[in-house]
Amino acid sequence: MPKLEGKQPNQSMRNYFSDSKGSKGVKTLLNCFIIPISYLFFIASSQNTQAETCAFDGIASEKTNLIAQPLAINACPTPVSQNVIVCTAGEISLSATGASGTQVYKWYASASGTTVIGTGSPFTYNVTASTSLFVSISDTNCESPRDEVIITLTNNPPGPSTTNGASCGPGTATLIASSTLPNPVYEWYDSPVAGNLVFTGSSYPVSLTTVSDTFFVRVVAGACSSSRTFAIAKLKQIPPAPVISDATRCGAGSVTLSPTLPSGATAKWYADSLPTTAAFFAGPVFTTPSFSGTIFYFVSTLLSGCESIQREKVYVYFNLGPPLYGVQDVARCQPGVFQLSANTDLEATVHWYDSSNGGTELATGGTFTTPNLSQTTSYWVSARDAGGCEGARQEIKAVIVSAPSPPTGSDVLRCGPGSVSITVEPISGFTAQWYQEPSGGSPFFSGSTYDIPQLTSDVTYYVSAAIPGCESDRKQISASVKPVPAALNSDTSDRCEPGELTLQTSSTGQIRWYSDPSGNNFLSEGTSLVVNVQENTSFYASTRDGNGCESTPSPFLARINKVNLSASPSSIISGESSLLSCDPGKTYSWTPASSLSSSNIQSPTAKPSVTTLYTLTVTYESGCTLSDTATVFVTGSEIPNVFTPNGDKIFDTWEIPGAIKNTSNKLTVFNRWGSIVKEESGYKNDWDGSDVPSGTYYYKYDEGTGKPAISGTITIVK
Repeated sequence: MPKLEGKQPNQSMRNYFSDSKGSKGVKTLLNCFIIPISYLFFIASSQNTQAETCAFDGIASEKTNLIAQPLAINACPTPVSQNVIVCTAGEISLSATGASGTQVYKWYASASGTTVIGTGSPFTYNVTASTSLFVSISDTNCESPRDEVIITLTNNPPGPSTTNGASCGPGTATLIASSTLPNPVYEWYDSPVAGNLVFTGSSYPVSLTTVSDTFFVRVVAGACSSSRTFAIAKLKQIPPAPVISDATRCGAGSVTLSPTLPSGATAKWYADSLPTTAAFFAGPVFTTPSFSGTIFYFVSTLLSGCESIQREKVYVYFNLGPPLYGVQDVARCQPGVFQLSANTDLEATVHWYDSSNGGTELATGGTFTTPNLSQTTSYWVSARDAGGCEGARQEIKAVIVSAPSPPTGSDVLRCGPGSVSITVEPISGFTAQWYQEPSGGSPFFSGSTYDIPQLTSDVTYYVSAAIPGCESDRKQISASVKPVPAALNSDTSDRCEPGELTLQTSSTGQIRWYSDPSGNNFLSEGTSLVVNVQENTSFYASTRDGNGCESTPSPFLARINKVNLSASPSSIISGESSLLSCDPGKTYSWTPASSLSSSNIQSPTAKPSVTTLYTLTVTYESGCTLSDTATVFVTGSEIPNVFTPNGDKIFDTWEIPGAIKNTSNKLTVFNRWGSIVKEESGYKNDWDGSDVPSGTYYYKYDEGTGKPAISGTITIVK
């Protein structure tokens, strides 16, 4: 606390106030007293004429007996110091800040004691237990309040626990440190003492490339730290892939797989080779589930926590046994001895049995001769490979049958030369045999259907039903070719508006009408067909003879008369001509006739000097009359070579004569380097050149009328 000091000529009493009005009295003293440094006090003397040097503020008092004057203050600042944590007993160095000039630091053992135990900053103090010291700043006039310095004597924390880390091949090994201390800080070093701080944190990821490495970690708690504990980042070798061979099983069941592994290793088994797929089994021996088809697995080596990079694929094959070929029943029409046969692979053998399962093995080899049989008898045959794997048995019958009936079937007929198929149906179990003779000879074809690629004349064949050792009588069957009737003459019937029309033919016979040229959609029969049409429609008629042969359908047009007048081109340059045309009619009348090559033909040539509207009147065979008009536009012949797209609405676009009328025109514009800057089909005189800079360009303009294209230059002035 600062002290207010002052002098006055005598020892009159002084009244101290906290305001300049003298209304709030604080103290009445002979001398000055201790006050907070931030307070302002006003002192009144009992004698108005005496000066008071112990007051300050400089504000004139309103009380006649109050004299307000500045009071000199001599103050020392409070020091600033830091609490200290000491990990071991002994001398420590304490310091404080805030003093200036001749001010000094005084150190005390208590907050209010008067014994100074030391001075200065830094101050050396011998710590034997936790305690508090107090420091002040002092000079000849004042001493500051004391600041407390708390000294805490604690013990170093215990060292952390560690977990070693490993990397399978070059990569990252993570070392782990742990401690029971609250909020510990872990510091990792490359040496058990001193060394370099390489990482801070509980999990240290160590990058390993060629060798293992050892690091040392300590726990830091405040200013104290533990001893260092080591942890090893081990670089492990990646083991090689296992060695395993494919396995085979005869018939359904399971297989035990056992790869060759390095000493101390085990295996991991996978369903595929994808790195994201988890192993479904771990162990040096794996027994597959029961299976009945080829399967495969992937297996890797696991040694000391490291897995081989490659997974070996191993197949487990399901052996069905060798195949059998040519196993067919043998039949005959009377009792006797049968010769049964079957074939298999070169290194396999054929085995004959009297039962489908178990039973007695009767013989081996590709053929088996039965005893004398009086009824149909079944035998079973299988194939066995050199490894003893035998396939499933197949039944083969020695069949005694009655002589079969001939096959059934019908003669066939086709209209006009071409392909034909003859089909017969033998009894079940027998094959149709085709002969060219009613008896004797050899069959030229076996099967139910015989295809003749090109039949040009009638033929006859003889067909039997047969199995080895038994054949029926032969059935005669024929294929005939008949002429196709001539096609009907096409015709056209018309009228001048939609409605009912009668199509008619003068041909006799069975006339058939269709709506399509293929003759698929039949309409009716008869020499005429009444139809209701809204537009030109084709119908088709054919004639069929007594053999069922039908001519190719001929078109009959039901026509709604229309003029369909056109001018080509519809826009010409003065001096050119346009061809006028229409649909066919009986008579034609064109007006005006003055600029036409003829006024009474179907397609006259028009060469008007001005734009002209032409009218055509057509009379048709049906007696009706229709009219239509067409305009031939006549324009100037020159294409402008400049336009000025400046917004004044004069030559703002490039207008090519006749372009709007000739909608099939094509315009191509090039720059001076030959690059296309504009290309448009059906140009409509609307290009304002806004997409190119001012300049001269080259163009090619095709009117789309068949005339040669026009080339030239066009200059754009903006």
